[in-house]
Amino acid sequence: MHNNLSPAVPAITRTTSSSIASATTIAINANTTMIEVKAMFQPVYLRYTTGVTSANFDEVILPGETMNRKVHQGEYANISVIEETAGAKVFVTQK
Repeated sequence: MHNNLSPAVPAITRTTSSSIASATTIAINANTTMIEVKAMFQPVYLRYTTGVTSANFDEVILPGETMNRKVHQGEYANISVIEETAGAKVFVTQK
């Protein structure tokens, strides 16, 4: 199900990762104005810079949940994600 927070424009980039046992850094395109992060199977920790850990994070995305974040162009150079429990999968879309 899509929500009305995500702009109806083609994605700039998409990242899918099922190996996030250690911190995974995702570069944010300078033209990105919306970040959409979806967690599958297990919770995922997210940080709006590098170096996410289970003790140092900005957001927790629960399984099946989608987090949308409007960003100003160039606001973030990177985000990083890590799984709470083995088996998590994450989808990151930049628009």
